[in-house]
Amino acid sequence: MSNLRSGPPQWPLSVPTQEQVGRTHRPGPRHATGEWRTVPGARPAPPPAPPEHGLRRSRKREDASRWHWLLWIPIVLPLVPALYNRIEPTFIGIPFFYWAQLGFAFLASVIMTFVHRRVK
Repeated sequence: MSNLRSGPPQWPLSVPTQEQVGRTHRPGPRHATGEWRTVPGARPAPPPAPPEHGLRRSRKREDASRWHWLLWIPIVLPLVPALYNRIEPTFIGIPFFYWAQLGFAFLASVIMTFVHRRVK
């Protein structure tokens, strides 16, 4: 235990010189654009082409369909508690409040399956 040093370090701490470290962390060559090379032999990606005016509005997305509007039903319906905030009618002793929410989950799966098949 007598070998252990105690107390604050002695300042200034010795910093190794460039000759002691060696030149292991030398930066690589740069591209003509001035960017650093990341992968040997890789070329920088070309800049994106500017959008043509007028085409952007008339282009329709490939996955756009009017059937997707049906997907709002299982989202909005449970957000209106006035529709299901009651006890009667009960189903096997379960209040309407609970089994209606379970019904919303089944309704959501049916609507998603229907929309998927129509769009596919």
